[in-house]
Amino acid sequence: DTSLIKKLLTSSKEKIREAAARSLRWWADSLGSEADAIITKLTTDKSDRVKINLTTSISHLQLRDSKFVDLGAKITAAPGTPLAIKKDMLTWKDRPALAAEFPILEISADAFIHASTWTMKNENSGYFFFKSSQNHLLNIGHTGNPQMNLTINDTPLLIASGTPHATESQNIFSAKKGINKVEYTITQGSRNERPFTIYIADKTGKKSPSMTLPNKAQNKEWEALYNKATEANWKDFAIATFKQNCANCHNIDQRAVGPALTGLFGKTQIVVNKDGTKREVTIDESYIRRAIVDPLAEYPEGFAPVMVKMPLNEKEVDVLVRWIKELK
Repeated sequence: DTSLIKKLLTSSKEKIREAAARSLRWWADSLGSEADAIITKLTTDKSDRVKINLTTSISHLQLRDSKFVDLGAKITAAPGTPLAIKKDMLTWKDRPALAAEFPILEISADAFIHASTWTMKNENSGYFFFKSSQNHLLNIGHTGNPQMNLTINDTPLLIASGTPHATESQNIFSAKKGINKVEYTITQGSRNERPFTIYIADKTGKKSPSMTLPNKAQNKEWEALYNKATEANWKDFAIATFKQNCANCHNIDQRAVGPALTGLFGKTQIVVNKDGTKREVTIDESYIRRAIVDPLAEYPEGFAPVMVKMPLNEKEVDVLVRWIKELK
C-alpha cells in the first residue's frame, strides 16, 4: 500500500518528510511510474534537510537505473551549502564503485595517513597536519572504530555513531590553501583496543596531488604556523561558529528566542536554577561558558529554558566567549 509513503512525503512536518525521503529508495519499485513525479516534486522542497535525504535515496536508485541521475540533477541547492556538496556527490557514481547499501567511496591505499605523521595527545586522541596547494573539496574518513570523532581545522566534521555496526564513516570537507589540521578523538575505549585508519582522498578515492604531509622535522614548524594563522583569524572563526550553531535562536543586537549578545558581558541578570529558585549573577566569562556547555543548569529569567547543548569543542567555546565579551 503506497498511500502511507505518499502521505508522509506530503506532511507539513519537516522531520516526517525527511524520514520519508530517506526511505524512498525502498518504495521506488512499489511506486512504479509515480516515483518519477514524486521525486521531481521533492527536488524543489523548501527544506534542504528533506533534499539531503532525497540525495541519499537517489544515490542508491541511480546505481540500477540511469533515469535517477537526471532526477538528481534537478535538486535545487544554493552554492556552497551542505546540500550542494551532497548533490555533487551524486555525480561521482561513475568514478569508483559505491557500496550497495551505504554509498562510501572506495579508497586507494595511498590515501591512508600513516600514524608516523600523527602527534598523540593521549591514547584516545591525536592530530596531524597536511598542506594543500589550493582551496578545494576532499574526502576524509576512517575505518575500524565506531567511537571515532574527526575535527577539521577546529570544526567538528564526523561524530561517532556509537553503534558497533558502523565502524567506518566518510564525508567531504573544504581544505584551505596552506596548512590544515585534522584531530581525532575516541569517545570510548582506546586506539589500542579498536585500531583504526584515517584517510584523505580526492573525488576518485586516491591521494590528492595537491596534498603534502609533513615529515617529523616539519611537524612542530607546521603546528606553530597553523596556530599563528588561527590566532590571527580568531574573530572570523568565532562568527562562523556562531552562525553555524547559535544564530537560529540568538541575534547579535536584538532579542530573539534567546537574549541579544551585544552589551551582554558585564551585566547583572536574574537566572532560574533547575530547582526553580532564582539568583542574581554577573555575566562574566565563567557564566557565558557555563551557559554554552550546560545551558539548562540555569537560564535567564524571562526566557524559556529551550537552549540545547551544541556539539562544540573547547576551541569553539573559547572563541565564542572571547567574541561575546567584545560585543559592546
